[in-house]
Amino acid sequence: MDTVVLLVNLHDFKITDPFKFDPVANDIHSKKYRYSSYRNNPPKNQYGPQMTIMVQPNQKIVLKIQVSVPKLLYGSNIYQTDPNDEDQFYYELKRSALKQGVNILAPIGNLEVIGFDPCINIELTLGCTAETAIRYIYHGYCTKLYSFDKRDFRDQGHAVYLHTGNWNFVFYDKVADILKPSGQRVDKESKRDNPLFEQFKHKQILRLELHARDRRKLKKTIQAIYPNIEIVTLKVLFNEYIWKRLLREFFIDQVLIHNKITFTLDDNPFVWMTKIRQDQPSITEAKILELLALVYLMKDPEGLKVYRRDLERRKGLRIWQRTMEKIKYLNQLVLVRDYFQFIHDIDKALWYLGCGEIV
Repeated sequence: MDTVVLLVNLHDFKITDPFKFDPVANDIHSKKYRYSSYRNNPPKNQYGPQMTIMVQPNQKIVLKIQVSVPKLLYGSNIYQTDPNDEDQFYYELKRSALKQGVNILAPIGNLEVIGFDPCINIELTLGCTAETAIRYIYHGYCTKLYSFDKRDFRDQGHAVYLHTGNWNFVFYDKVADILKPSGQRVDKESKRDNPLFEQFKHKQILRLELHARDRRKLKKTIQAIYPNIEIVTLKVLFNEYIWKRLLREFFIDQVLIHNKITFTLDDNPFVWMTKIRQDQPSITEAKILELLALVYLMKDPEGLKVYRRDLERRKGLRIWQRTMEKIKYLNQLVLVRDYFQFIHDIDKALWYLGCGEIV
C-alpha cells in the first residue's frame, strides 16, 4: 500500500496552529469571511502529510489528508510496507499532523478512506528487465474501457499508463524513475540519496500502481470483497489481501486476459497451426491463415493498434468486434507455461491464499 486519502470530520480534529495553513485558518467557522479551502503542506525537504481543510457545498467542514504510508515510515516507497507497520504508521501520522498544526482526535484506523493507491514493487528474475516488460505491456491492443496513452509512454520503456474515468493503472521502472531528474519522474517525491535506494539500484524492479481515487467506486469495490462494510476505513485497507486482490484482478482482467499471445514466448507458426488444428480438426486452411495473421499482428508492437484503427474507419465497429472474438479464441489456446518470465514474476508477487492460478 502506498498513498491513502483520508477524510476527517470537523469534530474529529482540532487546529492547534492556524498559521501553518495557507490562508491562515483562524476564520473557518465564520460563514461570511472564510475561504473554501485551506492548505497545509509539510516544510521543504521534509516528508509529511498534505492536509486541506475544505468547506463543502453543504457548508460542512472537513479535513482531507493525503499521505504515502511507506514514505512517512521510511522516506521512500521503494521499500514496501506490511500489516505489521500499521500501529507505527498511526503513531507517525498523528505526530506529523501535530507538528503541522493539526491534532487528530479520532482513532487513525477509524478514519474514512476516500482514495487509495495499492501498489507493489516486483523484482524481475532470469535476466528480464523492467523496460522489456513495459514494452510488451504497451503492445496490448487496449480495450475501449481502459486505454493506453502513448504520450505517457516515457523514454521508450520508462512508464506506461492505462487510463479509465477515475482510476489509472501505472507500470514503470522504479530504479530508472528514481535516477531521472525530478521533473521527469512518475513519483515526483522520490529521492536518490535515500539509504534504502543503495540496496535496490542494481536490481530490475517493475512497479505496479493502481490509483483508485473515486470514492464511490472504491466503496463499491471493497464492499464486493467485504459486503458488511458501511465505511471504508484505514484499518480495513491495512490488509495485504485487499490490495493484492485488487492489483491481481485488475492486471488479469484488463491486461493479461486480452493480450495472452503478446506475453508468450512462442511465435513459431507451425506450433500455432498445430494448436489450432488440434482444437478444430475440421478447420479450413484459409481460416488457419486468417488466425495466424492475427497472431502476428498481436506480436507486432503497433500491428493490432494500427489494424484496429484502419478497420474501424473503413468497416465500422461491428467488424472489429468479430475480430475480437477471434482474438479471444486464440488467447484461450495459450498455456501458462508459455508466458514470459516477467508474467510469472507478477503472478508470484501478487499471490494470496485462495487466488488460484494465473490465467
